[in-house]
Amino acid sequence: MKQPDKNRQISQNPVLHCKGKTITFEKPLIMGILNITPDSFYDGGKYITDNKMLEQTGKMLNEGADFID
Repeated sequence: MKQPDKNRQISQNPVLHCKGKTITFEKPLIMGILNITPDSFYDGGKYITDNKMLEQTGKMLNEGADFID
């Protein structure tokens, strides 16, 4: 197993490029969690139809989520 380089500097402002979008970490980001399985530990699968998933995703984004998991 390769050992980490202890002399490597880590960027103070890392950037993530994802599907043509650039995400910076200059400020904290909020991730919305959407549970879509019927046996979900939290909501019991309230969002199992496409329309309900999209509606809840839009709600979370409108309430301030930066991205959805």
